[in-house]
Amino acid sequence: MKRKGITRTTLACCALLGVVLSIVARVIEPDPNGAVQSFDIWLYGSVALEVLSWSMAAIPAWFVARRVRALRTMTVPFQVVLWCYIAVLTFLALLCEAPYDYARSGQWWDYSSQNPLWAVIIALVTCSVWNIESDSMPSTVIVRLVLVIVAVVWSFAFQVLLSIVLFTLLLLVWPVDEKFTWKSISISRQTALIMTAAGTGITPLVSVWLIGHVSRSKNQGNQWLLWWAYPLVLVSAAVIRLTVNMI
Repeated sequence: MKRKGITRTTLACCALLGVVLSIVARVIEPDPNGAVQSFDIWLYGSVALEVLSWSMAAIPAWFVARRVRALRTMTVPFQVVLWCYIAVLTFLALLCEAPYDYARSGQWWDYSSQNPLWAVIIALVTCSVWNIESDSMPSTVIVRLVLVIVAVVWSFAFQVLLSIVLFTLLLLVWPVDEKFTWKSISISRQTALIMTAAGTGITPLVSVWLIGHVSRSKNQGNQWLLWWAYPLVLVSAAVIRLTVNMI
């Protein structure tokens, strides 16, 4: 009997759960200017929830990579539709920023962390210039290495999750059947995803496992469910926090 695998709706719900965990982690975080206690259950709980929220980092990257793959099959030039997709996600990220900041910190603008949508946008912009033509293979490698470094620096400057940036890049630019070979070392894309998860907090291994066991059913509506539900979750969390602050 064939195993059905994990549905895309389940993946979308897991990604939203990660957002909720991150918001709750920030809400229960003790005041850094308050009195320091030898054991603060709220502090440890906040850290634990934040680390757990990282476990879903590969899921939005997977949804974006699937969408970009679909865009490549369109008759319109790929660069045109890719930048249209980037523009749509940028507009959504701008709309989500205020409720995300307020839900997490109680301020309508908080630069200490930006909403995760910016991470996939950084990766998409990097992908848009990934196949830039160079005179030779070494120069192509150097250009791509510089692009990755710029993406990493950009993610730190924007205070977004580096793991989402790296997962999105790997899924976008590394063909599933291609291996990186150097001397006696051979690395597949799945191995690279596992190494990235291990290097960005261990817990993202959960989402790497989830996307590796997703069902083959094709339902693009699940991605739009994620993008519609994401701002609704943020607005709901912001309204709840605003209501509590007013009481």
